[in-house]
Amino acid sequence: MESNSKPSIVGIKISVMIKSVKTIIIVDDDSIFRFYLVTVLRGAGYMVLEAENGEVCLERINSTSIDLVITDILMPKMDGIDLLANLMRNHPHIKVIAISGGHPNVHSQRILEMARSFGAMDIIAKPFATETFLYRIMKIFQSTHGSLEDNNDEYCNRISGVA
Repeated sequence: MESNSKPSIVGIKISVMIKSVKTIIIVDDDSIFRFYLVTVLRGAGYMVLEAENGEVCLERINSTSIDLVITDILMPKMDGIDLLANLMRNHPHIKVIAISGGHPNVHSQRILEMARSFGAMDIIAKPFATETFLYRIMKIFQSTHGSLEDNNDEYCNRISGVA
């Protein structure tokens, strides 16, 4: 019997469960997309909270220990850029991944590069593959400092069976 050397989501889930459970907050004004991300992350073994904008996120951070914020950029009340600025000033130990689908007048990559300049450790353009999303979170928790490269296509191709 030949062993399958391809990494899998199961491997990611097991590695997450072996380590202490991390707490993640999803910040997105799109309730359906937020529900999807919460479901995926809970299925991967993370403790997950949610917020519909930056203001609600900050309220939750003040009452709960958070390891990672995953925030959309374009939201009402307090957007992701203002949230990032506040987190870098008042909670610099919290890691942040910025996500965005862009705006009709601005490409998502421009918005995400702005988020990186405000301190996001990683940026991910919507839509994205679940495997990519989980991999990037795993890499954030493995990383101790700095930002991550936006290129993990080879890994994602291997776990999806493309390569």
